[in-house]
Amino acid sequence: MKAGWKVRPLGEVVSLNYGKAISKDLRSPTGPVPVYGANGVMDYCQTALRQGPSLIVGRKGSAGAINRVDGPFWASDVSYFTTHDARRIDFDFLEYLLVQLDLPALAKGVKPGINRDEVYEIIINLPPLDEQKRIVAVLDEAFEGLARARANAEANLADARELLESISTSAFHAGAQGWREASLGEVADFRNGLNFTRASKGQRIKIVGVGDFQTNRQVPVESLTEVVIDGELAQDDQLRSGDVLAVRSN
Repeated sequence: MKAGWKVRPLGEVVSLNYGKAISKDLRSPTGPVPVYGANGVMDYCQTALRQGPSLIVGRKGSAGAINRVDGPFWASDVSYFTTHDARRIDFDFLEYLLVQLDLPALAKGVKPGINRDEVYEIIINLPPLDEQKRIVAVLDEAFEGLARARANAEANLADARELLESISTSAFHAGAQGWREASLGEVADFRNGLNFTRASKGQRIKIVGVGDFQTNRQVPVESLTEVVIDGELAQDDQLRSGDVLAVRSN
């Protein structure tokens, strides 16, 4: 344990408070105050139950789900909202901590729910406030880097799709110079494969196996393995029906 760190039950520094059911007459789709259910905003209203910052923790249904709110809010009766001892635990650190504790794993019952007393009993390592803030700064930077990397990857993927669509539209555009239209049947031959069943016994076939498929390699028919079906297996015990990608009648 690092110097200054303490081992404490979570309930010493945070409280899970019961939300409250909101009546229809208080709800307002155009209201400025979000109404939180077990896992996110479910409605809006004009009047706040509490002022943030707070963490809304699912109590029933999506039990253990965590949503952060920094302004005024209403927590419904299927949720808890947190209050904490700011002298002992930083709010941002608390958010990371609760996410790391995997509260949904505590859910029980047909309609999953969590008991706040069980949450209070969880033992945590509690660093000093300045150390908590340092840890939060490191985690924020790391997650910001991941978010940027994800955004860049998604942008690159979108560009690649746009380029592929452009190339495909140009390459396969009907009437392009030197091109002619043809039906797929004119240039390709589709044949039924064979199932290795007892009804196939005695048939002579050419087998295309997994090993025949390599990058930039064409497989001449004459080089394929020729076998005679014997029951459910070919004569070669290594060539089972599950290993064969395609077969062609001789």
